[in-house]
Amino acid sequence: MKTSLKIVLPAIVVILIVVAAGFYILNELLEPPAPAAEDEEVIFTVPEGASVADVAAILKEEKLIRSELALRFMIWKEYDDISLIAGDYKLSPSMPPDEIINRIKSGDVFIETRKFVIPEGSTVEQIAARLAREGFVDEEEFLRLAQEPPSDLKEKYSFLKEVPGEVYYALEGYLFPATYEVEGATDAAEVINLMLQRFQVFLSEEKYRRAEEKGFSMHEVVTLASIIKREVASPREWEKVASVFHNRLDTGMLLESCATVQYALEEHKERLLYSDLEVESPYNTYRNPGLPPGPISSPGEASLEAVLYPKETDYFYFVSKQDGSGEHYFAQTLAEHNANIEKARGNQ
Repeated sequence: MKTSLKIVLPAIVVILIVVAAGFYILNELLEPPAPAAEDEEVIFTVPEGASVADVAAILKEEKLIRSELALRFMIWKEYDDISLIAGDYKLSPSMPPDEIINRIKSGDVFIETRKFVIPEGSTVEQIAARLAREGFVDEEEFLRLAQEPPSDLKEKYSFLKEVPGEVYYALEGYLFPATYEVEGATDAAEVINLMLQRFQVFLSEEKYRRAEEKGFSMHEVVTLASIIKREVASPREWEKVASVFHNRLDTGMLLESCATVQYALEEHKERLLYSDLEVESPYNTYRNPGLPPGPISSPGEASLEAVLYPKETDYFYFVSKQDGSGEHYFAQTLAEHNANIEKARGNQ
C-alpha cells in the first residue's frame, strides 16, 4: 500500500504541474499579440457563413491573435452556442481575444464615416462649393435643390413655408452651421436634409414665443441673425448690434447694412463704393425699408439668440474701430456716430 502511494503521489504532482503549465501556456497564448499597439488598427472582415475555425485562421493570419487553437479552445469553453456575424470590424493587435470575439459576436461592425464642417456665416453658394470640393455633393444639384427645394421637404420642415418667393435661394439661412458626420457616399438631398434637421433642433415653442414677443416671424429672426453675423465678426457684440437693428426697425429707419449690399452685388468687395449702395435689389437695405426678403448667410445659435434676446440700448449706429480689434463704436445720435467715424479714421 505504501509502495502504491509512493508511486501515485509523484504522478499526481506531475499531472498538476502539466495542467498548471498548460493553463499558463494557454493564458499566454490568449494574451494580445501586441499589447502596446493601441494606435494600430486594421479592418478585419468576417466572411458570410464563416465558421469559428475560419475566423480563427484569418485572425491568426492578420496577426490579431497568437494561436488559432487557443482561441478555438476559449470559444468552446466560454460559449455554449456562438454565432459570428459577418461584416467589417475595426480591430487592434492590442485587443484581448475575448474582446475581439465579443465584438464579432455582437455584430459591432465598423461603418466608415466622414465629417464635414459648415462655418457660421456661410452662404448657400459657399456651402455648395465647399461640399463639392470635399467630395460630398454635386455642386449644381445642391444649388438647384437649395434654390427650389421639393415640396416634400417643405412639408417636412414647416419653417420653410415662411420663405417668400423673391429670395435668391429658398434654403439660404436654414442650412445650419455645424460639424456633421455621414456614413459612406452622400448626395445633395441627404446632406441638405441633415442640415435642415439640425436647424429644426434649434427651434422650440419658446423660440417661437419669443419671436412673436419681438414682433418677428421665425424667418425674420433668421434673416436678421444672418445680417448680424456678416456685419460683425465678434460674438461679444452681437447682442448690442441686434439692439441697433431692432431700434432702427422699430422707428422705421433704414437698416443700411453693408452686408446686405454685398449679398445684392453677388460678389465680395473689400470696400463698397457709394455707387454700390444704389444697386437695384430687394436686398439693398440702403434703399429698401425693413428687412430684406430673406437671410444672406447661415447664422448659428449665438447670432439667432442675439436677435431673440438683444441688449436693451438706445443705440442706432455702429462703426468699426479700425484698430485691428474687430470691435465697434456705438452711438445714439448721428452726430455721435460721425464723431466715431472720425475717431476710427484716426486709428488706421
